[in-house]
Amino acid sequence: MVKVGVYGQFIPPLDQAVTYTKTCEDIGFDAVAFTDQISANHPNSAWPELPVAAAWGKQHKFLDASIVMALSAAATERVELYLGAIDVVRHAPSKLAQHFMTLDHAARGRAFFALGASEAKNVLMYGHKRYGSAKKLEDSLAIIRKMFDSHGEPVWYEGEQYSMKGGVFELEPYGSKPPKVLAATGGSPDTLDLVGRYGDGLLTNLPGMCLGGPEQFARDVQLVRMGAERAGRDPDELVFAASVLTLMSEDEDEIQRLASSATLRWNTIVYGAVRGAEWKQFGYTHPLGDDWGYAKNMVPERMSRDEFFAAAEAVPVEAVRSVGHFTGTPEVVAEKLAPYIDAGLNYAFLVEHSPLADPSTATVATANIARLTEIIRGGRGLATAGASVGGYLGVGDS
Repeated sequence: MVKVGVYGQFIPPLDQAVTYTKTCEDIGFDAVAFTDQISANHPNSAWPELPVAAAWGKQHKFLDASIVMALSAAATERVELYLGAIDVVRHAPSKLAQHFMTLDHAARGRAFFALGASEAKNVLMYGHKRYGSAKKLEDSLAIIRKMFDSHGEPVWYEGEQYSMKGGVFELEPYGSKPPKVLAATGGSPDTLDLVGRYGDGLLTNLPGMCLGGPEQFARDVQLVRMGAERAGRDPDELVFAASVLTLMSEDEDEIQRLASSATLRWNTIVYGAVRGAEWKQFGYTHPLGDDWGYAKNMVPERMSRDEFFAAAEAVPVEAVRSVGHFTGTPEVVAEKLAPYIDAGLNYAFLVEHSPLADPSTATVATANIARLTEIIRGGRGLATAGASVGGYLGVGDS
């Protein structure tokens, strides 16, 4: 059965971020995700005009998610804790291996991770180069796998971007096996084979980063499994996870209202495709061009207020509803998600975007997330009665 989670809180105050994770455990989520960010998605010149700004305050104020995760591990007992994606430009693979194993101990075996090549917004404005990031991802997956499997023997690896020169890694996992390290990456056969060879599974974003639908997801799962088999690894040990972007309401007019907001139109630009050209299969033209992609192009503080709103306003409302999100009632969204679960999705991290468009919808969002969770988990719901609500995800974040 699929496990359901939400994203954690990673803005101050720190104690409330940890309390949020504990609340998510108490109400019955299977997992809480943390993501490695230093920059948010909007230019500050436009931010004050968005309704969510009043609820969030400043936007580029992320805590170190791994520290929040470690403190959350100490405050929880059952919920799984997931850090993904963490980029391989700002973090060298040997350090990541140590980092992951330490968090594995902090969580007492409840932690897992995902690597990503990098997001332009987190590197370019902060003095890092993104050139070569795909090879850094390949080298990082290979080095971490070798370190985890080394049993204290010297590790040697000569990569294009990263290498190991006989480094010794004697830190053992908390349990009998090291924590799983997934990859957030593109869908070419060579790349997916690489994930199967060195990684422990795949992270994607639904629906936008898998616009081929369940058929594409099923193909990607199969290619990763085949790569693992060729490398002599057990494909049944692989894990497939997704951030699932939803926009839910019982009221069709309410969905239309929320989808018309500049915030969700912009989010559809950000998360609605790997490349802008993919919009054409739905009859839409991407406002920032066929070759534009969030990971390689989006640097919010290099965009003016007027450029931001012009791009957002150029997104058709129907694209928000079809390219950017699974929309409808929780029952309808569950039907859309079911084929992905059948194809091998193990973890669904729900991101309900109605409070991002209108923070006053948070209470309704809580109920919709609870209902969706109950459906896709076959009747195992959430104990949301009495839980505080609000904020980005509409659950447990006051």
